[in-house]
Amino acid sequence: MKLIKLLLFTQLDPKQIKIQELMRSKDMNIITVLGPAGTGKTTVTCSEAVRQFNNKEIEKIVLTRPTVGVSGENLGFLPGDLEEKMLPWCRPLMDVLTEYYPQSRIKQLLDNSNIEISPLSYMRGRTFKKSIVILDEAQNTTPEQMKMFLTRIGEESKLVLTGDLDQSDIEKTNGLQDFVNRLKCHYSDNYYKMYVDGFATVRMTKIYRHPIIEKVIELY
Repeated sequence: MKLIKLLLFTQLDPKQIKIQELMRSKDMNIITVLGPAGTGKTTVTCSEAVRQFNNKEIEKIVLTRPTVGVSGENLGFLPGDLEEKMLPWCRPLMDVLTEYYPQSRIKQLLDNSNIEISPLSYMRGRTFKKSIVILDEAQNTTPEQMKMFLTRIGEESKLVLTGDLDQSDIEKTNGLQDFVNRLKCHYSDNYYKMYVDGFATVRMTKIYRHPIIEKVIELY
């Protein structure tokens, strides 16, 4: 397996290491990773999922995103099968996988359902066992979608939510913000450092893309 490649940085910072530790912990079931673009949220979580899959610690990696921008989350007008329809929305996740596997191996894993790409709206009624399920761009969920997703967890599985609370395309309170608010209300401690009852939250701040991105974020 290749060494971890994390965008422009060559070693993990303390918060990225914490994410790995939380994803490996048997006591943590639902992990929330918050932060702006360029902090490595998707790269770190996907890389750790691949590591666990390669080590046979899990049997399946599920990648999902809310398909905001598609009316009614109806992908039917797009060409191809469901995986091909989802590729534009899951491309950042797939880009990480290409750091570890050739395209032929990715296709094989997809065909065997070891890696699954699915729109969030297709998660209803399912239960994932011995899996890592990554919900990327979680700030674009509704509270109802978030509740539905959080109840999909099964035995020996973890749910990982990644998102930027400042970049939601949802007009009202989005599902990620709603979930974080509920954690904050339920637990009086600083929820950004909360590791309790199977929940964990990490707030990322250090950006590893072009330095001008930090200035852009400051402007907005």
